[in-house]
Amino acid sequence: MAKKIPVAPPYNAYDVFLTAEAFNKSGRYLRSQFAGDVPEEFEPVIIVNRAFCLELYLKCLLVLEKKTPEWHHRLKDQFDDLEQDNQDAIRKEYEKILAETEMLAEF
Repeated sequence: MAKKIPVAPPYNAYDVFLTAEAFNKSGRYLRSQFAGDVPEEFEPVIIVNRAFCLELYLKCLLVLEKKTPEWHHRLKDQFDDLEQDNQDAIRKEYEKILAETEMLAEF
């Protein structure tokens, strides 16, 4: 079980990562329970869960960069706080996934 992330520094990157993984796994598990046909009332739950997971992954990267993440939910601000190399790596992976995923091609 993942440890609870402290609400004040210093943060431990490993603990932040484990918490992100727990949210990621729970979101995947919830989605898998519906065999591709997720009831409408569960979609917001899954989306918020995955957004929080992404937020924690970004905060983990910030901790690895020896920065103290701000305690808010603004993903763009967190992304912008990352070092340029990490931003570029994320953009590259995003573009790769976008190109490989037919459903996302229109975005």
